[in-house]
Amino acid sequence: MDPKDLENKPKEKSFLLSKKKYGYGKWFLAFVLLDTIFNTYTQEIKPHSLSAPMSFFVAVVEIILNAGAVYFLTLWIIDLIRRRGKIERLENKRVRLIVNIIFAILFLMIITSIAMLVFKPFSSSVPDEDVQPLKTEKSVETSEISGNLYRNTKYHFRIKFPDGWEIKVGDGPNIVQKAVQGNSTISIGIKEIPAEYGDESATIKDILSLVEFRDGILEGVQEKFPDAKLLDYGETKLDNETTYYIKHSAPYSALDINIEGINIQYQLLRKNILYFITAGTLSNEFGAKEPELKKSIATFVIEDY
Repeated sequence: MDPKDLENKPKEKSFLLSKKKYGYGKWFLAFVLLDTIFNTYTQEIKPHSLSAPMSFFVAVVEIILNAGAVYFLTLWIIDLIRRRGKIERLENKRVRLIVNIIFAILFLMIITSIAMLVFKPFSSSVPDEDVQPLKTEKSVETSEISGNLYRNTKYHFRIKFPDGWEIKVGDGPNIVQKAVQGNSTISIGIKEIPAEYGDESATIKDILSLVEFRDGILEGVQEKFPDAKLLDYGETKLDNETTYYIKHSAPYSALDINIEGINIQYQLLRKNILYFITAGTLSNEFGAKEPELKKSIATFVIEDY
């Protein structure tokens, strides 16, 4: 054959994909089947029972399966249109590129939105308004007092109050026990989150940041005591558990009596139970009492072994 004939011979146009019919249709059906199987298993998961990373993983897999099904269905329809009338036409690479770009952008936007939603901490120091904490029990049957040692078998904790202090049932709906001496008080409060909405492995850092804790507590105090002032806040450990604390002053007036007190509160989360320990006394007594208050709080132990 003459080399010139080879040069003049028209080159065959190549297809971007194989010429197999309905290849996209097979992929579409495969993704639909996988999505159905995956949903069968995830339906057994209790709402809000997964940790943030696991929730993100489940959401991403669900998106990949759904997006994959829609993606291949779209390409299948385009492929059927291209082959209409049983006439083989070249695939339009530009259309395929546009479809890929649109799906890639949508996929990244959805993944980013879910990540921001899943990993965003709660905005307050208490459970979400739609999730009501369980009623705090104060039954004497779950309380044990031996000298200055108090143990609660319902919420699985113990604490040693200072020697000589009077131990009483707590005031308010969430305070299970308190100890008093003169103007000084130490109280233990409980807020239990329903199991289906909690993550037993979560700590207080998983539900809110230190700054959110500070702002939430201070805002609540200042609603009742507008002149309340922040004195200190931070992160520490109680019973080897991550714990937030805040210290504030608050003036109080009744008739001709004007006093100012200082309170310090510690909060930690363990197995769906939010423990908060509050200690306080008059401002002019706090400096002398603080070591005794903190020594008692340091004996707090969760007994859930």
